[in-house]
Amino acid sequence: MYNKIMKQSKTVYLVFALIGIVIIIMLVQVFKFSQPGTPAPAKSTPLPIVQYTPPPQFRIVSTDITNQPVFVTDTITLTFDRPANNEKLAFEITPEEKVLALFSPDLTRVTFTPFNAWHFNTSYTIKVLKSTQSSDSQFLDKDYEFSFQTKPYTGI
Repeated sequence: MYNKIMKQSKTVYLVFALIGIVIIIMLVQVFKFSQPGTPAPAKSTPLPIVQYTPPPQFRIVSTDITNQPVFVTDTITLTFDRPANNEKLAFEITPEEKVLALFSPDLTRVTFTPFNAWHFNTSYTIKVLKSTQSSDSQFLDKDYEFSFQTKPYTGI
C-alpha cells in the first residue's frame, strides 16, 4: 500500500509540475504581448517623382571665320558653349596642315595656328569631331565643319 501511495503522490507532483510549467509559459506569453511594441510608422508622404533632365548638349557656338579670305598667318578661333576638355579635342584639317591648337584659360575657345603658314589661295576645312568632350564629359552634339579661304599671293 505504501508503494501505491508513493506512485499516486509522484503522479500528483508530476501533474502539478506540468500545470505549473504551462501556467508559467502562459504568463510569459501574456507579459510579452502586453508590452508596448514598436509604434506603427507615421503616415509618410510619398517621395516626389523627379524626372531626369539630361544636361544640355555640348556645342560650338561661334567662330571667327567670315566669308572674307584670311591671311596665311591668321589664326582660326572656335568658341564652345561651355568649357571643353582640352585632352579630348578631336579635329581634322583638310588639306592636311600641321597646326597648334591652344585653349583659352577658361577652356571655352580653341585657336588653331599653323606651324608655318596656311598655303596661299587654298580652301581649308576644319572638322571638329563629335567625339570632342566638354569638361563635364558631354560629347559634341554633332561633327562641326568650318571652311575658309586664304588670300592669294600678291607679291612683295
